[in-house]
Amino acid sequence: MIVAINMNSSSVAQTFIIQNQSLTSMTPYLTTATATVAQQCTVSMTGNQFTYTLPAQSIATFVQ
Repeated sequence: MIVAINMNSSSVAQTFIIQNQSLTSMTPYLTTATATVAQQCTVSMTGNQFTYTLPAQSIATFVQ
């Protein structure tokens, strides 16, 4: 599980690299000012990494 927090007033594209595991996808759950723990579309991983755009002032939890 990964928990990412964006406290900025603008969105941020963040790359995540997972070491010592072979994963192909992660499912994000996003909390924002307008949505409470809303499941998002699955994110595909390439080479054990993925990039996700975190909306302004949000919390994203990524699970396998």
